[in-house]
Amino acid sequence: MSEFVQSNEMVSRVIAMVSEDRSVNAILEELLGGDGCGIQLKDPTPYMHPNEELSFLQLSKRVHQYDMVCLGYRESEDGDPEHQQTVINPRDKNTARSWAEATLIVLTGSPMHPHLHNGGALADTGVIKH
Repeated sequence: MSEFVQSNEMVSRVIAMVSEDRSVNAILEELLGGDGCGIQLKDPTPYMHPNEELSFLQLSKRVHQYDMVCLGYRESEDGDPEHQQTVINPRDKNTARSWAEATLIVLTGSPMHPHLHNGGALADTGVIKH
């Protein structure tokens, strides 16, 4: 997260998305606003048994039991923390593996618009489909 830089290009894209569909504003406010949910790096061991191998989907389900959403993970390819690879929404979600060397990227916190979650107003507009 320390490598994030807000640029004029990003602000322009957000404005363009909202101008196309105003209902997207609630989603972007939730994800990018100062309040509400945030993205954190978490150690995976509290969600696993010792020496357990899980798929990304299985681990995501465990994380979800703590009211968080697992977005991806970071891990070093060669054991060197300077050479970390970040994977968001991994393609191979069903292969069981050890997560001992990984750090999870999770969406956590209370939503700013809880009435819009679980099939609320945004689901009715077709923006979010369950």
